[in-house]
Amino acid sequence: MEGWVMVLCLLGPLFAGPPAGPSPFGPDEVVLILHADDLGMCHSMNAAGVEALRAGAVSSASVMVSTPWFPEMAEIARSHPEWDLGIHLTFTSEWEGYRWRPLTGRSPESGLLDPSGYYWKTLADVRDHASKSEMEDEMRAQIERALRAGLRPTHLDSHMGTVFSKPAFIESYVRLAAEYKIPCMLPKATPDLLERLKVRQSDHYTEEQLPWLHPPFAVVDRLHMDGVRGRTVEERRKGYHDLLRGLKPGVNVIIVHLAARGDEIEAILPRYAPEWCADLDIFIDPGTLQLIRDLNIRLIGWKDLSPLLGHYLGSSPGGCR
Repeated sequence: MEGWVMVLCLLGPLFAGPPAGPSPFGPDEVVLILHADDLGMCHSMNAAGVEALRAGAVSSASVMVSTPWFPEMAEIARSHPEWDLGIHLTFTSEWEGYRWRPLTGRSPESGLLDPSGYYWKTLADVRDHASKSEMEDEMRAQIERALRAGLRPTHLDSHMGTVFSKPAFIESYVRLAAEYKIPCMLPKATPDLLERLKVRQSDHYTEEQLPWLHPPFAVVDRLHMDGVRGRTVEERRKGYHDLLRGLKPGVNVIIVHLAARGDEIEAILPRYAPEWCADLDIFIDPGTLQLIRDLNIRLIGWKDLSPLLGHYLGSSPGGCR
């Protein structure tokens, strides 16, 4: 308990402001943020994300700022301020043959860099090598770059969930969300989520993380981030449709990865390209959108959660629009 109290005392003043308001959702209402990850990573993912956003097939997406195709996505975002786009804070570069580097910490001694001079490939390596100050500086640099590029982020989230790998990283993540008045994605501490975090972070997962996984910080009731089984469009469509039918009342987030077919994505991700291209087909299919309507699922974006986040939302530089 001492660790919880210390961290809450440190960050409490940053969250001064209007308290969270009443929920805009009914107690039995199934609410869904259908979210596309990893925009900015490559042109194929930008193209797919744009197609899905234009079609209303996803209600939210997030952009990687330190990746090669961020400038293209930033230009598109400036032309579409109505879209619900967040910053996908990135500290790993996991693909073979297609890598990216931090905006900070370019010296060989930096804990953000692997021996090849790129971000580490795994969450565990970031956890074991990066310091809190290095992580916070990199988070700030990515937020600042996004703002300079004209992105008006509706939220922050984390590539591969790296900010959840250490209590100190979560503290920085929440601190910067408060400072910039940008909501940060924090799922509530369901038994399923806690079990997955423990598996991912092994003995480094501690009770000190739990304050950030409860209200008023956490507003997402259930996070569905592991995709569905199957390689074909038919197999994956059934998996996603079953997932939609099984959603429970509250705020749900389904994270998907979408890619447009072509040589680029096949070269970067030969293992995942068929699945991610299939997922684009599934979510721009009018039949999927009709199923969401038939199930009375309320599709929202992060800006619709403002009434639940009065403890740290406000005006510029960020904040829900």
